[in-house]
Amino acid sequence: MPHDTEFELFRDSYRRFLKEQVAPYYEQWEHDGLIPRDLWLRLGENGFLCVDVPEEYGGYGAPIHYSLMLVQETAQAGFASLAVAIGGQNELVSPYLQNIGTEEQKRYWLPKMVTGEVVTAIAMTEANAGSDLQAIRTQAILENDHYRINGSKTFISNG
Repeated sequence: MPHDTEFELFRDSYRRFLKEQVAPYYEQWEHDGLIPRDLWLRLGENGFLCVDVPEEYGGYGAPIHYSLMLVQETAQAGFASLAVAIGGQNELVSPYLQNIGTEEQKRYWLPKMVTGEVVTAIAMTEANAGSDLQAIRTQAILENDHYRINGSKTFISNG
């Protein structure tokens, strides 16, 4: 992993953010079972969400190791549930949108993910399928001008 000056400054800035904005409150958040919504906005304001999103969609277009470092530092600080939540936003949903989303979807969702205005979730597991996407039975059925979704999920990251 590269250790250039810019990267190390970014890491130090994030460590400081965790110390000041997360550490004093994390235990209570865990007790409450809730990561406060305004934390997502502060993460976004400080440039710590979806940093690898291209500039044209509001991101920094940073190399992937910047994004992965955020998850690693969060986990190493002992904030496991936050690490999973940030990883879900940055490393699961964002790449799906960047790689297979329509241009309209990218322009609508990615900037909001970068700012923390939107917190994304991904629902892939089912009781009889686990994470085997080919075995999933949930369907989205178009009915006139809307979709009806039938099925159930057993785990939804950032749900």
